[in-house]
Amino acid sequence: MSRLPAKYLVQAALPGADMEDFAVTVFRPRGRNTFYVFFRSPDGRQRNLSTGSNDYETAKRKAAEVVASELRRPAESAKEQTLREEIAILRHQLDEQAVLLRLLVAGGQKVSMKAVEEATKQFLTEKAPPEVSEAHYRDLERVCRLLEAWASKQGIKTVADLTTEQLSAWLLAGGWTVAKTFNARLNTAAIFLNWCVKKQYVTECAADRITRKRCAKRGRPKTLTLHQCQKLMEYVETKYPQYCAFFALALFGGVRSSTGKGGSELRRLLDQVQSEGWEELNSGEGYIWVEKPKMEKGASGGARRAYVSPNCRAWLEKYPQALVPGVKAFQEIRLAIGIPKNGLRHTAVTAYVTHTQQLATATLLFGHDELTLRKHYLGDCSGEDAAAFYQIVPKSGAAENAKQTAA
Repeated sequence: MSRLPAKYLVQAALPGADMEDFAVTVFRPRGRNTFYVFFRSPDGRQRNLSTGSNDYETAKRKAAEVVASELRRPAESAKEQTLREEIAILRHQLDEQAVLLRLLVAGGQKVSMKAVEEATKQFLTEKAPPEVSEAHYRDLERVCRLLEAWASKQGIKTVADLTTEQLSAWLLAGGWTVAKTFNARLNTAAIFLNWCVKKQYVTECAADRITRKRCAKRGRPKTLTLHQCQKLMEYVETKYPQYCAFFALALFGGVRSSTGKGGSELRRLLDQVQSEGWEELNSGEGYIWVEKPKMEKGASGGARRAYVSPNCRAWLEKYPQALVPGVKAFQEIRLAIGIPKNGLRHTAVTAYVTHTQQLATATLLFGHDELTLRKHYLGDCSGEDAAAFYQIVPKSGAAENAKQTAA
């Protein structure tokens, strides 16, 4: 057993430490092969720890490290606690300065520190049907949830922290480059933010300073007459039966046949049919899955359901070939019938809303809001023509069954 001065042991690991009255003992207990170090820590606890060495000189060096480590812990713990207290004070000061800055921006008007998630939940609760229509509510809910999720990823905690620049960044991240879609998302966000202004969660609507995209003036959509629709399917069935599925889905289902930013919806659908078959796309009676294109920025793709009427299904059953007409063939058919631009889809939407009067379902199937459907599509054809539209069937085969179902 050896009693050594603490100064020798401690200052080896903690230079400058003044521990003259601190006794440290290095000894080998009976029945043990290694040396131990015995001392009393500053908190009054006796410590009896192994050095892990059976060599006395090595044990002394290890004892210095053990004692220094035990002495360093209380000092580091106190320093860590001090730092935590200082950080808490700084955070409190920053919160106070944030409140003052908001008051300066608002001209002295106080705003509540309302979290984005809480504000969204309260807004959707107040706007739930019958306060607004179901279709309008679904649009509000979809946009608000997207904004809430994006704000959470960006670390935006309160509604008052949402600036015009951040709202513009959200619109850009969403990939809504088409003018109509951009304006629709912005207008829906503005409804939520104007509601926040009334609740005094924000001082001004951040959407008001964002310029809406200019859209070409849109009149009534150009559609095909009932006679043109009948002539089209008869012409295709007689001359190009391999393209019947293409024109049936475009005319009766409203699947986009024109080439957009992500390519033609119908082309992607038929490419999928060629690889997987028609059965893989069925989502239930009267519907079929259509993949959405992946945008350059923001969320990718997804899928939507397209309506497949009984007469459309009859065409698909009789002519299951998933072929896309070539440019020359399509131009020939378009000129022979007089199909206007996007005329097939416009005809499908017009016939559906006129025949079913289900505007809420039409918003999900075709992507238009209820106001657009009422303003541009409803009333463009008679109920008799709409009913006859869904009775355009192939010449034979499954035609009779489809005709009876449609009736």
